Amino acid sequence: MSKSARPYQSRAIEECCRHLAAGKNTLLVSPTGSGKTYMSGSIARRLIGNGSKALILAHRRELVHQLSNTLSEFGVAHGVIAPGMPPMKHFGVQVSSIQAILSSSRSIGRDKLDLIVIDEAHRAAADSYQYICKKHPKTPVLGLTATPWRTDGKPLSVAFDELVVATSIENCVEAGYLVEPWVIQPEEYDWDKGQMVGDPVSKWAKYARGMRTILFASSVEESMRYADEFNKFGIKAVHICSKTKDERRRSVLSGIEGASPDPMVICNYDLLTEGVDIPSLQCVILARKTESSIVYRQAVGRIMRPPGPAIVLDLASITMHHGFVTDEPDYSLDGRMPKIDGEARDDIRICDGCKSVLPAKGACRECGPDKGDGDGDKQKEPLSWIDAELVDLSMFGNKVSCGKCGSRKVSIKEGKISPGKQDYYAQCAECSHLGKFSVKSDKYEKKTQASKRLYWDKFVDQARSNTSDVAKVRSFAKGRFRKMFGEWPPWSWGESVK
Repeated sequence: MSKSARPYQSRAIEECCRHLAAGKNTLLVSPTGSGKTYMSGSIARRLIGNGSKALILAHRRELVHQLSNTLSEFGVAHGVIAPGMPPMKHFGVQVSSIQAILSSSRSIGRDKLDLIVIDEAHRAAADSYQYICKKHPKTPVLGLTATPWRTDGKPLSVAFDELVVATSIENCVEAGYLVEPWVIQPEEYDWDKGQMVGDPVSKWAKYARGMRTILFASSVEESMRYADEFNKFGIKAVHICSKTKDERRRSVLSGIEGASPDPMVICNYDLLTEGVDIPSLQCVILARKTESSIVYRQAVGRIMRPPGPAIVLDLASITMHHGFVTDEPDYSLDGRMPKIDGEARDDIRICDGCKSVLPAKGACRECGPDKGDGDGDKQKEPLSWIDAELVDLSMFGNKVSCGKCGSRKVSIKEGKISPGKQDYYAQCAECSHLGKFSVKSDKYEKKTQASKRLYWDKFVDQARSNTSDVAKVRSFAKGRFRKMFGEWPPWSWGESVK
């Protein structure tokens, strides 16, 4: 495979190989869309030599096919254990769903294995996976996941010895490997009653018309109903579920990626949260309530692959309760899934103007500080006109882009220059969307970062006076930092706490 590894992938691959070579069961955590499958293929190619035997497990048919394709790209000969597939027992490497391997005629514990790989490894503590692993107690296990928790609270330390965190969502967004989603909550939502105001079709038509979309419903019946409503509106939509035949499912998933998407919208219930790689997706509609951080993060992760845009129509107030997907906890093998209560978080608000979900502190990136900030007495300061020019926003790093289509080029229409900071109204050269953004000078940015670092060190010292647990120190310091500045500290600062 000619594709070269990204820096964080190279580090993670080396660390995982080192642990596995020492016989340690290793869990690799990396965000959705960051290349976990690529990393697993690289690791497998390095550890599986001629004559080696390995078993690669997933829990869904789509994942089995993806893993098989990746191994083929890396030149790893293998067989696939699945209904309708001819047995290829002469290959030492086999890819299988957990259901297929348990029901197959193969003697699970008969052959000595050199490696076991488990995709979506937050499931690895389940009895079915543990049955396989216990049949091969001396075989190292590599697990892959973006969400290392279980809904039943069982720790993953029962299945793994070592944890390798490849990177964070925030780092991937800053490097341009992922696109930060723009979250919109158009209406109020009664979290306790689970009642949604408004319908997905009209909200999609207003905020995401023409975007390739996946909708997550609260039931199969609702998914079918939403698909019907989209079709009545003149938008081609399809409902798929676990009963949808493989050929039909593949046709739907490939159809949405076409130059003329057919369908434009895919509706489902809890089917496409994992194992779906559709880079062209641009919008996700959350038309269901969930208290699971796994479901929430996996669903939003479907649309974060470049080039964007990435629009989240949050019709169930999920972000207001779970927080942004870029807000990641400190991971550990004994960690529990973040809990939420019935109250919306007080560090997040909804813009009164454009309905964007954003940190409680700071201006809306679409409306600016003059609209939707809850201050009715605040007057908009007059802006001075400057000559219109085409500006490539990549010169300012990865923090600025058109909020609607993700383009890096805008035409400056109007601007107010203040010390160290420039506020612009800009029109996108691609989609003509008019929005507001800010660009800070290097000098201003360095001074601000230095000041923030002093506060970060202070928060770390405060935490260490009460606990020696590194995870708790990081969590406390990050929380205080976010409360003061309305943003999370750089990922590297948290990693520097040892």
